[in-house]
Amino acid sequence: MEKHADFSKGKLFPLILKFSIPASISLLITAIYNIVDRIFVGNFVGNTALAALSICFPLSFIMIAFGLMCSAGGSTLFTLFRGKNDEVSANLSFGNAFTMTVIFEVLLTLVLLFFSNTFLKIFGVTETTYDLSLKYYLIVSFGCVFQGLTLVLCDFVRVSGNPILGMAVTGIGAITNIILDAIFVVALGWGVEGAALATVIGQ
Repeated sequence: MEKHADFSKGKLFPLILKFSIPASISLLITAIYNIVDRIFVGNFVGNTALAALSICFPLSFIMIAFGLMCSAGGSTLFTLFRGKNDEVSANLSFGNAFTMTVIFEVLLTLVLLFFSNTFLKIFGVTETTYDLSLKYYLIVSFGCVFQGLTLVLCDFVRVSGNPILGMAVTGIGAITNIILDAIFVVALGWGVEGAALATVIGQ
């Protein structure tokens, strides 16, 4: 990006608000994918399906945590190098964060898939909800890479001086999830599988 954000000018508190509020909203939006799925499934599929999705709620936070590990660290290094006018190191920090995110999220996907029964037991799955929980869990697990890269890209856009753009991108994903939930769950009747697909595509 040719134009850099100048953090040395202006009052500190407004600058903090300018960047922290969009970042907080972005994280909030990221965390509500499962909640949106539950609203549609609870109203149009049934209580058992709703319980199945509720059991899988911790899965969202596991995915977010791994994405934040790379995005927060990488974007911090990026801003430090930008402040020193070291563009080579700044670009390298972005490349490293991107690569590490892909690697970690692919590994996370494999772990989640291989130990699916173990994780579902930890989440509190029951015999009644097991089949539906497993269907949702397996599909959403394939969205790890997309979730992680969204966090990384939005974080780097934000620290480059465009916090609103980063928030907008996250918002578009959430709106896409809502629209696809309506299509897959309500119109097509795909149930928990449709809700899971909507989440992965939205991410």
